[in-house]
Amino acid sequence: MARAGERQHADAPRRDHVQPGRCRGKTITVCEKGHGRLDTRAVRVVTAADTCEWLGNNHGCEGLRTIGHIVYITEARGKKPKREECAFICSRRMDARDLLAEARRHWGVEVAHNRLDVSLGEDACRVRTGWSPANFAILRRFALDWLDTLRGKDEPLPGVISRLLCGFAVAAAMEDTAMAAI
Repeated sequence: MARAGERQHADAPRRDHVQPGRCRGKTITVCEKGHGRLDTRAVRVVTAADTCEWLGNNHGCEGLRTIGHIVYITEARGKKPKREECAFICSRRMDARDLLAEARRHWGVEVAHNRLDVSLGEDACRVRTGWSPANFAILRRFALDWLDTLRGKDEPLPGVISRLLCGFAVAAAMEDTAMAAI
């Protein structure tokens, strides 16, 4: 509603659609214990057709069927609890458990990409034409797999890379010394 003396535009958000009382959703809480920590995920999903349709049409997301909100709380031994929140929109109607499963599947892809980018600088690569991007992607995954086989039980990947680079530098220095002696 517009206040006295104000005009409300047709595309302005209607506050009555996004009030918490109108957007009641189904909430579930999932707790998992393992790896020395307790993970709690609270998932809230709104699938009300009028709310999803209104938000989708007014914000460029036609076909919106599900709005989700996940709160992650990780409590590790001896550490302060860590809280993270994520919001999701989906074109498929799903309940809270389905949304949580889809989010976890997506994070699996993100973790793999993060390993490639952080360890091997995938995003910084400027190879862009022909078959080169596909070939480099195969080489990166092969290299990552090879580094995993060389890695100790709790050794981080950057440690393996620096250990190999150090070994290559020593080998190159030894070769230079041998060549200089000839």
